[in-house]
Amino acid sequence: MINIAFRLYLTLISVSAPQFENGVHLINEDAVEHTVIYTESILPSTRICRCVTPTESMKNGLNPVHFRTNVKGFTVIRIHKKDNLTQEVTARIAPHAKIFCLSLSIESFHISGTGNLKLIRNGTIFISNGKIYFQK
Repeated sequence: MINIAFRLYLTLISVSAPQFENGVHLINEDAVEHTVIYTESILPSTRICRCVTPTESMKNGLNPVHFRTNVKGFTVIRIHKKDNLTQEVTARIAPHAKIFCLSLSIESFHISGTGNLKLIRNGTIFISNGKIYFQK
């Protein structure tokens, strides 16, 4: 169970980050790199993670990570197509990295040694002390 101080910390981190209307985002609060494995739909889509408040560098929003190249702090190791509808992505996330618009929705997500998160939509996944947390 997450204690109150940690919940306040997560809230402060999410307030300082760009605000999005939708999508799944990933923040590594640890000082170490983590290997993450997640499964997402690969159905063709023109949807993006929409910004609540557009900025000069981000007018409408962001495409999911698999449409972008050279995402700072995020390195894809392997993409395995499970079937015609889903793919499993293995990637490294750098220490203290913030990855906005990882995906529009994720079917499952885990890092080694922790439990799984399932059916994730519209929120942020935090990695802290080697554990994963989700906040809407």
